[in-house]
Amino acid sequence: MTRTSLKRIFGLALLAIIACSFSAFQPAKALRASGIKHDSIAPYFFVADTFMAQNGLQLKSDENPHMRVWYNPLKTSKYKTVNDIRIGFENHKAALKFFKKNLKGNSENGTEIHPSLVIPGISDLHVYKESDQMVKDNKVSGLNQRYYFFLFLVDYVYVKVFVATDTSTTVEEAAVFAKEAAKTMHLVFGK
Repeated sequence: MTRTSLKRIFGLALLAIIACSFSAFQPAKALRASGIKHDSIAPYFFVADTFMAQNGLQLKSDENPHMRVWYNPLKTSKYKTVNDIRIGFENHKAALKFFKKNLKGNSENGTEIHPSLVIPGISDLHVYKESDQMVKDNKVSGLNQRYYFFLFLVDYVYVKVFVATDTSTTVEEAAVFAKEAAKTMHLVFGK
């Protein structure tokens, strides 16, 4: 290779690094421009593996581009499974329309509850617990679990955090994952 070719390759590589760095510092703009409604969500939009590990959870699946699934293999664990879900839209209005239209289905037909939770910087928080049918199904299956569904918006991103716990865990305790999801989104958006 000639010196000119090497300079050209080096220049293109440097330009690519700068472009990637810029989008890493401007994730909201990069996300909005990417048409995330149909594409995957960047990993930094989800709760960090380190936070989940601090709560005894291991990454089970990240195959779905809009969801991360963590679990605890120990039967005696407080937190059994956490599903962290994101769907992005063109704007807040579109996200809110989806949110309202799909609220019942995204709650897994759960029972809405009204805990006094404060999660800064989000809108439209709805919290559900397992439905009566889920309780019956768990008893038949021998599962001693409680389910919580936290649904909310952060700007133009829909967030759903599902937490399966033991039966002694309160909604306030399970909310630690919803709060961390919101905190992560605030970091991404630079708020």
